[in-house]
Amino acid sequence: MNKHIFSLLLLSSAMPFANQLHAEEAAQVKAEISLFEAALSFNVDSVRSLLQRKADINRLDENGNNALMAMVASGKACDDADCAEKRAITEIAQLMVDHNVDLALKNNDGKNALEIARENEHVGAAECIEKAMGQ
Repeated sequence: MNKHIFSLLLLSSAMPFANQLHAEEAAQVKAEISLFEAALSFNVDSVRSLLQRKADINRLDENGNNALMAMVASGKACDDADCAEKRAITEIAQLMVDHNVDLALKNNDGKNALEIARENEHVGAAECIEKAMGQ
């Protein structure tokens, strides 16, 4: 919220309204942090729910990663062809692509989500991203 507007609300004795806005902002920040947590734990249902509630899909962490980039950077994919983790990563990547995650974004290391997914052998996620990027 604009600090000037917040100050005006306080000065005009609109404190209940100002508190409501502050609570809504706090809820939004919590949803954005939770999106990282859900993606990093490969929780498809939680990611879907948070995206439906309009969590900021392009919020960045301290490394310049959005939730998609953080997820595909979280380690090498399992080797088992029928791995639940691998399927979840692919499904979450597709959800994020469908919700317009910024695929051109580069992190502090100068890498985008596709490069990170390839580097960590997340083939399904890389294919979703490639398709969305028209590659």
